[in-house]
Amino acid sequence: TSHSDSAVHLHLHQDKYDEPVTLMAGDSMSVSINMDSLKFQMLKADIERTEIDIDPTETDGISDYEGFEGEVEFRNLALELNIFNEFEAGDIEYTFNLWAYREEDGAIVEEISIAPLKSGFIVPGENNIPITDEETGGKISELVNMMPTRIVIDGNAAIEGLVKIELGKGIFGDYLFSSPFEVRITEPLRLESDPEILDENDLGEEIQDAINDGRIQHMEMFAQVYNELPVGGKMLICFSDDTTQADIFDTTAVPFYIKIDDFNAAETDNQGFSHIPALGENNITISSDDIQIFANPPVKYGYIVEIDSTSASGNDGYIKLQSFNSARVNGNLKFRLKIDEDLLDEN
Repeated sequence: TSHSDSAVHLHLHQDKYDEPVTLMAGDSMSVSINMDSLKFQMLKADIERTEIDIDPTETDGISDYEGFEGEVEFRNLALELNIFNEFEAGDIEYTFNLWAYREEDGAIVEEISIAPLKSGFIVPGENNIPITDEETGGKISELVNMMPTRIVIDGNAAIEGLVKIELGKGIFGDYLFSSPFEVRITEPLRLESDPEILDENDLGEEIQDAINDGRIQHMEMFAQVYNELPVGGKMLICFSDDTTQADIFDTTAVPFYIKIDDFNAAETDNQGFSHIPALGENNITISSDDIQIFANPPVKYGYIVEIDSTSASGNDGYIKLQSFNSARVNGNLKFRLKIDEDLLDEN
């Protein structure tokens, strides 16, 4: 290793005294430096090939899959590594590995490794590295089909030649699964939301008073389904005035629920991609008895989306999805109130 540009600067500080200080001819000063205590803010050197570890990128809590039912299979997935290299050097050789784990009750029940995941060279700055399913022998799709709860990517880099390294700088990155990809749903896919709470502020004092006074004869809820997926499905929304109720989706136990049946699939082009969403509008009448649940909040609610099977479609039952494809219900539900005019005149 060359040290020709190395330099050490010493700064001497003399305390201030009110009285003169006398220096004798025999006085001297000595300075000793312990090399182990030196900390460099920046190092520029011509180094031999040196390997360094890249700190692991770990993603856990990906999903607990608790509200997930159905049979779904992915294929032709791709992975993109986004690597940030803060070293000022020439091309740096790298190797990355991937480890995926499925855990239950804190124990690993299944794991998949792709080691090495990718090898090559990175340059200073941002490096986007695509990795196809084919490159890994289909293991990217295999690990996603395993439904992992934790993914770890680690690796190492080899540096040589003229390098400038500053304190706090390094090599780090993240990853994402990129689209488009294909998915096959062999049994209807049921996705449960986490229950949420409607409180007094959500429902509004005027609506609560009108329900309690008997001024509302019935209520109509307008729900709009916006579906960009090339497959249709159903939706169930459940409400309960018991915020401690464990199973909010038990229609035999909740006082009120709404069904949105058969929202349509989006149309696809000749390559199987959907670009124009299917728009479904639903007018749901809520009876005077069911309205009472909104009179005294809080109200607990949740929804289930059930995606239809794709077995009847072509392409061996696989459909193509892109990152922007989604299905959602307009969250700003509109209430149309019908007021009993006789009661209104009396009040």
